[in-house]
Amino acid sequence: MGVIDNVTDGANTVLHETWVWFNRLDQAEWIALLAVVAGLGFLCMRGFTGRGNI
Repeated sequence: MGVIDNVTDGANTVLHETWVWFNRLDQAEWIALLAVVAGLGFLCMRGFTGRGNI
């Protein structure tokens, strides 16, 4: 049980620190993050269209 508790605590810590980081972003950083995520989404969708029909 010790390993599972350590993994759970680690995941909770990562989620909390990620939330804190998002809360500290200013407007310009939010726009940059949005641009990066939108760009990655665009590349992902282009990759799916290049694979053909599944």
